[in-house]
Amino acid sequence: QILLQIFHVQVQVLLQIFHVQVQVLLQIFHVRYQILLQIFHVRFQILLQIFHVQVQDLLQIFHVRFQILLQIFHVQVQVLLQIFHVRFQILLQIFHVQVQVLLQ
Repeated sequence: QILLQIFHVQVQVLLQIFHVQVQVLLQIFHVRYQILLQIFHVRFQILLQIFHVQVQDLLQIFHVRFQILLQIFHVQVQVLLQIFHVRFQILLQIFHVQVQVLLQ
């Protein structure tokens, strides 16, 4: 009877020790898991910010290049219009001269 009681007490003590150890391990795991989640969250936020900045940079570069292309196109169109205008004026003068000659 006494041996049974001693065995029972030892088993109870071992169970309590095991229970405490399991609780401690769970808490450690929970803390590590939380830390890993926070680290992942921070890294993910940093990556998103970097991506956002790169996208903004690309958009600005694209916008600037598009503006430059528009200005170049505008200048080229202006030059072509001036050339066309000059040629048209010359043709009109030639036509006017020819008409004058014919009228004489």
